[in-house]
Amino acid sequence: MNQKEMDCKSAKKLIPVFLKQRLSGSQITKFTDHMEKCAQCKEELTIQYLATEGINHLENGTSFNLDKELSAFIKAAASARKSRVKKRILFAAYETVALLIIFGIYVYVYGF
Repeated sequence: MNQKEMDCKSAKKLIPVFLKQRLSGSQITKFTDHMEKCAQCKEELTIQYLATEGINHLENGTSFNLDKELSAFIKAAASARKSRVKKRILFAAYETVALLIIFGIYVYVYGF
């Protein structure tokens, strides 16, 4: 197993945290990658998702497609992670440009 891959024990511990949408960006990536590869952990995720979301749907009297909703939940988590990474990259680029402008002004005013 790759050092960066998540093991089953860690993945199963993180299922409730994932369902509460409290995983960090790197944890989301490792978690969702593991769920794609591990049928046992995916089954445990499905059971826990069903227990939480299924009860909500039963209480509200709404219909429920477990596979579809769980897949959408996982995709949304992965998408949110990608969005945060893009924002960080964009922020770093803006920060670099700002520093270059400040440096340019400094050189212009005070010479080099």
